[in-house]
Amino acid sequence: MLNSSIRYAIAIISSLLLVATLASNLWAAKPISSGEQFPEILLPAPIDPAQRSYLGLVDDQPFTLQQIEGRIALVEILNVHCPHCIKQTKPYNDLHEMIEADPETRGKIKMVGIAVANDDEAIDDFIVIFGVHYPVISDHNFKLHNALRAGQTPFSLYLLRDQPGKSFVVTDTHLGNDFKMDELFDYLKDLLTMKTSEFSAPQQSSNLVDNALLPPQSEKE
Repeated sequence: MLNSSIRYAIAIISSLLLVATLASNLWAAKPISSGEQFPEILLPAPIDPAQRSYLGLVDDQPFTLQQIEGRIALVEILNVHCPHCIKQTKPYNDLHEMIEADPETRGKIKMVGIAVANDDEAIDDFIVIFGVHYPVISDHNFKLHNALRAGQTPFSLYLLRDQPGKSFVVTDTHLGNDFKMDELFDYLKDLLTMKTSEFSAPQQSSNLVDNALLPPQSEKE
């Protein structure tokens, strides 16, 4: 009973810390956007060997996203106590199955969740209770969250690199829930035919933006 009370208290404190941090970030700079390089922040490797194998990690040492396999990555910034993040698990499980079932995308597109302010125990409960198919990694101290200038969760980033071992570049982002997995799958699959040079930073020529692949959601959505 004591352990349950302690775990509940830790969950509440983590959630309050997250809310306070996210509120302060609303006044900060805009989140990372298309054309920017994804920051190389050390993250703890998944405890589950199967999850490490999926990412292409050879051991349980801290890693950066640059070390994972694949040319495309979908990174979801989440919190395990966030109701919108919980709601996102089902469509993202469906997307993961679509990726793994298609020979053209399997091994080339990876998905990973980054749990802000959550410890390994809370993440394990989240994975088991909601049957999450993709790895979820702790960003307990907000290091990656801050580097991305991120705010509320869930916040998803679509990343591309020209070859394995290179740094990822952000092609687009999406704040909030997304249930259009067929459109998102097509978007990620099309990214496999593209180069990072086709995605420009906001201040660069609008011609490059016009030629870039459009995200699956409109600005209004």
